[in-house]
Amino acid sequence: MNKFPPSMRSFRSQIFLILAATGFFVASVLFYEPALWMKLLYAGEGLYRSIDNIFIFNLPIVTAIVGVSLLILRIIFYYASRKTDLTLIRYGIWCGFEWLVGSAFVALYLVLMAQGDTSYFIYWGRCFAALSSILLYPYLTVTLLYALDNALHADPADAQLRLKFYDNRHQLKFVCAAGDLLYIRSDENYIRLYYSENGQIKAFILRNSLKSVEPLCERAGFVRTHRCYIVNPRFIKTIKKDGHGFFFVDLGAGQTKDGEGIPVSKKYYDAVAAVL
Repeated sequence: MNKFPPSMRSFRSQIFLILAATGFFVASVLFYEPALWMKLLYAGEGLYRSIDNIFIFNLPIVTAIVGVSLLILRIIFYYASRKTDLTLIRYGIWCGFEWLVGSAFVALYLVLMAQGDTSYFIYWGRCFAALSSILLYPYLTVTLLYALDNALHADPADAQLRLKFYDNRHQLKFVCAAGDLLYIRSDENYIRLYYSENGQIKAFILRNSLKSVEPLCERAGFVRTHRCYIVNPRFIKTIKKDGHGFFFVDLGAGQTKDGEGIPVSKKYYDAVAAVL
């Protein structure tokens, strides 16, 4: 249950989360009026005669600060998530880090507005408690929605599921049934898709990255075994360990193009073992 929804790695999902989080933040402050935020957003009251309503003045600025900080951190997350193996626990830690950074900038603005009537770190602590208590709900809701979407579209038992592969220019280049695709190997700027056709193992070369096609493969029930390999678990016979302590999956005689096993790194061993 610690599996991170693959579709949440997309850039679209990051934008959706930012809009959901900032929208929920504004709605919560305006309609629910949490006591802590009402106190924070009145920072500077009575200090600026030209401002009639300090709350209305502070709210859009604080919202902008929250939105921009989330945008920057989500862009970092987007690129970082493409190079690391994510779990829900690691993602939760990252979300907490986003709230901590966002509240730091909000606290800086508010302490300047209040002209230093309270310590910056006290403002930071209050902002973190107030911000995380609101953002927890949209973050959790969006994560559950994507997890549900991935669960509904996952059909590892359907060997006739059609897999469509696009190149790095988003042009459709290759379509095959999930039951015919054995494994995918990364080859620098290309990937090689090994599939069975009329009893023969063939390869199709596609200009794309393994990371880009991984969400599609995960929805079909495929499993990552190595930084360079994704394998269809329907063809895995056993996991073997060689004399040097390295693990390999055996797809059976004649099922790999070079006749050798497919490596399994320690990072992915548990996930591979779980599908057997």
